[in-house]
Amino acid sequence: MLEGAGMGKLKKMKASLKLPQVLRRSYVHLSQSKEIIMNKIALIRAEGKQKLIVVSDFDLTLTKYRVKGQLGMTSYRVVDTSLQMSEAYRQEALSLRDLYAPIEHNQDLSLQERAQAMEDWTTGANDLLVKHQLRRDDIPNIVAKANVELRPHYHLFSELLSAENIPLLIFSAGLWDSVSEILEQQQGPLGDNAHIVSNRLVFNKAGVAVDYQRPVIHSYRKGTIPDRFMDVKNSIQGRYNVVLLGDTLSDTKMTAGLERVDHVIKIGFLNSNEKELMSKYKERFDIVLTGDPDLSTPLCVLKTILE
Repeated sequence: MLEGAGMGKLKKMKASLKLPQVLRRSYVHLSQSKEIIMNKIALIRAEGKQKLIVVSDFDLTLTKYRVKGQLGMTSYRVVDTSLQMSEAYRQEALSLRDLYAPIEHNQDLSLQERAQAMEDWTTGANDLLVKHQLRRDDIPNIVAKANVELRPHYHLFSELLSAENIPLLIFSAGLWDSVSEILEQQQGPLGDNAHIVSNRLVFNKAGVAVDYQRPVIHSYRKGTIPDRFMDVKNSIQGRYNVVLLGDTLSDTKMTAGLERVDHVIKIGFLNSNEKELMSKYKERFDIVLTGDPDLSTPLCVLKTILE
């Protein structure tokens, strides 16, 4: 349950934030009229919190796009750029990025071609971590020195879900080992309601990476819950209403692996190229947020559902 300062902040925010007003903010862009959006949320609210699940991307969705004037790091890039890793590793990781990053959102390529490239990139990134023997004990220091930061109000967002026992399913094409460490350092231990579905390394008894779990999870496979995440499948059983958070167009498909979806409200963070991408984001998301904002808008959506 929320306690102490956290409860006080949430009560204060609850008193000051009303969804109709929040939806009128300059950085909040609606795909349809405010009335239609409010009706979608009302449908989820009417069926109760016991039917609700929150599905979210991690990199640049729950984390900030810009940190200290620079681009925020993804959970793989945290390791890729770390001076604790060898120069050979950093160069090989950079070569992979230079090869595959331009392909990820290249609309001139077919979905199948992009998906295959992302699978090759993720597999190659994991192979590198094993090849260069990443040590589990090095990850906390790597994360502590990285340019990565959770969005403001994440603690209220996660604590509200924990207090209401609503599953938070974090789908990430990143690295489970650094995602979990970022959350641990900046928020604290995950609640029993929260689950990370991501790429996880396998360490030997000496704490050295020797393998990784398969199949890999990339940006075009985030909607799939592999069988190794059976506890996740069990925790969301019977929950068919979704609040979804993402920052890429492919994130809108993160509900594809769920057993069933009755109602969904999709909130997208449009982090760059606003003029070029706004129309496409409005086609996929119900609410589009620009300007690298905090999590007060999705938090307000959740509070409205739970009131």
